[in-house]
Formats: sequence, structure tokens, C-alpha cells
Amino acid sequence: FEDSRDIAAESDKGTTFHDFEKPGYEGQTIDYVFVRGDVPVSRFAVIRERVDGALPSDHYPVYADLEL
Repeated sequence: FEDSRDIAAESDKGTTFHDFEKPGYEGQTIDYVFVRGDVPVSRFAVIRERVDGALPSDHYPVYADLEL
């Protein structure tokens, strides 16, 4: 398995866990989208948008655009 963040043509290298302490780019990276085999990944993103002004979780969601 490979981390889609590392092989994506366009990738966000930001962290994914912030524990509501320091939202932004500080924290740990503990959320992944793994791929296996010859799966092209065009984009990997960490979604930092707030919902109604609040963070929906102590983790940022991650997104990978795969070509299957």
C-alpha cells in the first residue's frame, strides 16, 4: 500500500489531527487514503473548511481523487 498523499500529482502535505487545540496546519498527520497497485492519484487534499463556523471533528477530513 502507498499513501496517496505521497504519490498524488497535486498534494496537500498539511497535518490532519488538531484536537481542537490549534486548528490550521499544526498537529499530527494520522489520517490517510492508501492505494495499492497502479492507481493514479491526481489530487490529495486536507479539508479545513468550517461548518457554521465550527470544526466538525478533531480531525480534518482527507480527500483523494483516484483514477480507477
